[in-house]
Amino acid sequence: FPYTLLFRSPAAMDNARISLSGRTVFATTASECVEKSDIIVIATPWAEFRHVPIEAWKRQGPLRVVLDCWRMLALEPVRNNVNYIALGTGPKPPSAD
Repeated sequence: FPYTLLFRSPAAMDNARISLSGRTVFATTASECVEKSDIIVIATPWAEFRHVPIEAWKRQGPLRVVLDCWRMLALEPVRNNVNYIALGTGPKPPSAD
């Protein structure tokens, strides 16, 4: 595979270490997970991802892609520094102009 899965889940790390072998790396913090990833999928609304410092989201080069399944990253500073995709929002309606 041309990729490595970097995994972070406070509740599932022990079981994940058993079942996800091979090309899986386990991050010890949410900040580490963000800093080392090109694409971040927030599949469970762990509060620790809300508290990742803005500096961890920023980087030189292409923006990170964040797929936020819970729309929990409502902070504009985070959204302005990543390619943010929130599930369940749909396209914006046409303006009434």
